[in-house]
Amino acid sequence: MSEPEEVELTFGGELRLTEDQAAALEDYARVLARCAAAGVLRAGDGDDAAIRGVRLREPSAGLPREIAADIEGFARSLAQGGGGGLGWS
Repeated sequence: MSEPEEVELTFGGELRLTEDQAAALEDYARVLARCAAAGVLRAGDGDDAAIRGVRLREPSAGLPREIAADIEGFARSLAQGGGGGLGWS
């Protein structure tokens, strides 16, 4: 049995997100990329708020540039205090 395909989207720089914002980003990325699961990529320096990207499991159509840009844009909006209460849907 083969391993599920995973795609990592690394942002242009680290972003600081709360746990709620990180969960919203995961949900947004999962739905937008039509994948089985999504998880944030932590910076790995012991600072749980520092996010460097997202990992997508089994995206239905790979990761087109437009979708990648949209996901990163949403993450940046969250980091800047946007997201309107996280009700993006």
